[in-house]
Amino acid sequence: MEGSFQFQDPVTGRWETDAHLPFKMWTDSLPLCAKALRAKRKPQDLDLADIVEIKYCITRQNYRDAVVIAMKAIERNPHQGYWYYAISMAHDPVKGLKAAKQGLKCTQLTPFVKYQLMQRAVDHAGNLGIEILQQMPDVGDQKWYEGIAFLHSALEDAKTYISEAPPDNRNMKNVLYWYILLMVTINDLSPDLHELESARQKLAIADEIMQIVGSPPPLTHMRLTQATVLKYYKESIARFSSLSEKAGVECSDNFVNPTSEESEDKMATWLAKLDLEDEKLDSKEMYRVGEESKSGGLKLVSVDGDSLSLYRCGWCGNPSASLRKCSGCTKIRYCDVHCQKSAWSSHKKACKKE
Repeated sequence: MEGSFQFQDPVTGRWETDAHLPFKMWTDSLPLCAKALRAKRKPQDLDLADIVEIKYCITRQNYRDAVVIAMKAIERNPHQGYWYYAISMAHDPVKGLKAAKQGLKCTQLTPFVKYQLMQRAVDHAGNLGIEILQQMPDVGDQKWYEGIAFLHSALEDAKTYISEAPPDNRNMKNVLYWYILLMVTINDLSPDLHELESARQKLAIADEIMQIVGSPPPLTHMRLTQATVLKYYKESIARFSSLSEKAGVECSDNFVNPTSEESEDKMATWLAKLDLEDEKLDSKEMYRVGEESKSGGLKLVSVDGDSLSLYRCGWCGNPSASLRKCSGCTKIRYCDVHCQKSAWSSHKKACKKE
């Protein structure tokens, strides 16, 4: 029986599940293990006790208690990555992302926790970036930069994950979906997407592994979305790059949000006003929506890296618009005092020069 203890009766030879223990499932033994570890009263055993207890909460999907235990444990030992892993499972994506990014900086980090934190950082940052950009902020304003910073953060962690994590890692497929979609959204790719060939091969391997273990990949929204993008990207670029370029340049002057009654007429009028002949854009223009890239693909945005850094923590890299400035140089920003103290040894020389 999965999850239960079994033993072979020495007399009958039969496998039994009643081992005369105070529990039947292995997960039910975790609180007792934690209690025994706490009784030793040693710092390392207290850490292990908290880890075991958090694991028990997670198996019961009691994430709230897991977060409470982790927050208290951080006060005793802020270098243990498992605490941040538990907090990253919180329903609040902002807190979850912050915990994931800080956890990746911990010195006490197992491979399992490292890749779990990295995957959660990708998920949280990607979803937050999409949520912000779906609000249609003006290109170049604060909210726009914040959304782009989230997507860049997700892409960076996705790159690291797929280059370091083993191919049979259970989150490999999901991170590859994110990587493919973010690369298409942010980067300057060629129409044939040859830059994604390695990622596509890894995705095929991950799918094959799932087939071997008898668990076909589920048809999630992420899987279907990336498959659709890969299938139609080249054709879409060929057909719509010129239209996208003109729409991005002129829609702010000519487009009026139509009412539900006038939508078709307004849209037809707006399209009629567009001059669809190719013309060069100002090379000094900072933001270009629908710009045709040098490789022939469609580059959706050009981003000023220095401006993006204003929305990234100088220590853990967490993207946010609510970071605190260093009071010394007023240029570097941090999530909180913990990140600022952690970064001080490397930042103090540059800070004192300002």
